[in-house]
Amino acid sequence: MSYQVIKTNHGNYGLLVGKNPDLHIEQITAKLMYEEFSFTSNVSKEEAFLT
Repeated sequence: MSYQVIKTNHGNYGLLVGKNPDLHIEQITAKLMYEEFSFTSNVSKEEAFLT
């Protein structure tokens, strides 16, 4: 899995990209270290994900 920040004129966006080839991962959770923000994404049926 990798994380990338995309800067736009509407602010910054975080992009998580990863693989789940054997469908062992049910969900991913991302939490920012310096701000009060987190999100969880269900990837249980995705062999590759972009969120």
